[in-house]
Order: sequence, then structure tokens, then C-alpha cells
Amino acid sequence: MRASVRRKTLTLAIDPILCDGYGICEELFSEWIRPDDWGYPIIRQDEIPPELLARAQ
Repeated sequence: MRASVRRKTLTLAIDPILCDGYGICEELFSEWIRPDDWGYPIIRQDEIPPELLARAQ
């Protein structure tokens, strides 16, 4: 019998309806978020590394 461990992947999401496009999230977490031409967030879809989890939350 083989045991398998499933690892949870953590990614970041922003509610596009609640976003006003001021760029605050990009200022708070610029490692993962960059603004588009209108200031709305473009978010990396990679898994967030453990050392950045506290900043992401």
C-alpha cells in the first residue's frame, strides 16, 4: 500500500467587482501584483512561496 500526501497550493485572488483600481494591493504586495494600464491588478498565478504567505494574507 502506498500513501499519498496531497499538498495544498495557495494562490492569490482579488474580487474584481470590489476592486476600485487605486493600486493599493499592488503597493502592499508588489512581488505578486502589478497594475494594468488602468490601475487594476494583474496577479501572478503561481503558487505563493511560504516566505511570502504572511505578506499575501
